[in-house]
Amino acid sequence: MDSWNALVFYAYTHQIRFLPLKSQGRSATIADVQDTSEPPACSPKSMYRMAMKYDSTELKALAISDIQSKLSTRNILEELFSRFTSRYPEIQTMQLDFVFAHLKHSDITAGLPFWVERFGRGELKECTDTFLQLVGRLVSNVSGG
Repeated sequence: MDSWNALVFYAYTHQIRFLPLKSQGRSATIADVQDTSEPPACSPKSMYRMAMKYDSTELKALAISDIQSKLSTRNILEELFSRFTSRYPEIQTMQLDFVFAHLKHSDITAGLPFWVERFGRGELKECTDTFLQLVGRLVSNVSGG
């Protein structure tokens, strides 16, 4: 319901307030959700889905920007290999760009084997395209392309 309230509020005011990503390790507090002096808070992923559904380019751009601003080397792999990312090529590309900009960071080099293993066990079937894109870009980097 919070996303609908936020969407209606945005439609009238062009103001939006996004909650943290779950992968950031900070849960939304009651104050985040119930602060009536601010626009209703909502998930940037939920709002991205709604923007896609209702063809709102401006709202989609706001949600993408918010998601991108919340990416870090600590949460990028969890985000990259999520069901949400697997459904939206624009999000996938943005997150792959982030990974490759930080590819040598220890959070990514240490964390990647865990996700590859999960994919190998069949736990991330929805992420097949993400893995293909990742491997393709890795091969391209190694071959100098």
